[in-house]
Amino acid sequence: QTGETILAVTNPGGDRVSAQIKLAGAKGIASPVKATVLASGSADDENSFDQPQKVSPHEETIPAPGAAFEHPFPPWSLTILRFKTN
Repeated sequence: QTGETILAVTNPGGDRVSAQIKLAGAKGIASPVKATVLASGSADDENSFDQPQKVSPHEETIPAPGAAFEHPFPPWSLTILRFKTN
């Protein structure tokens, strides 16, 4: 156990969506937040032998300056956020 909170966010639509992440009861979110993002330019994209990495996850870090933060989620994506709370 890592003591992290893990939040999975999906955006099944074709537009970027911004959302505020706020944890009730938490004094703060320890920065940075680790994000693993699986996204593509089209809902029809898929990996193939010619393009085996067309849809593949990438890592990001997101600053979290307090008990809440706003984050834009890319279209057609799955984002896993990992963070510790204070």
